[in-house]
Amino acid sequence: MVAIDRSRIFTRAWVIYHEERRAGRQTAFKECLKRSWAREKTSVANNQKIEEAIKEYGITEEVKTWYGWKESGREVIHGQKALFQVKLNKQTNGKEYTASFFGYSQTTDEPQEEKAA
Repeated sequence: MVAIDRSRIFTRAWVIYHEERRAGRQTAFKECLKRSWAREKTSVANNQKIEEAIKEYGITEEVKTWYGWKESGREVIHGQKALFQVKLNKQTNGKEYTASFFGYSQTTDEPQEEKAA
């Protein structure tokens, strides 16, 4: 069983609360806590699905989505096919979407050239 980080849940709840106040909405803290808790549960479930897929496909290298690699300063090499795809739940509305994962060996730290039109 995955451990739930209650500190992260409360911290995120306070961030949501303050964002709501700055936006002029009078959202109760307990509502912000519910949102944070739901987001944590979704995150844990999604991480379990990803770990199961990694084991199923026997992948030993680090994997991330295209955006995940972009955030860490690497780019997926143009034309690379995803190692695997997983249906995950969105944290905002619970609807499913398909996420594609690429391995470290499919990335580069050099900028890719733009495709010619």
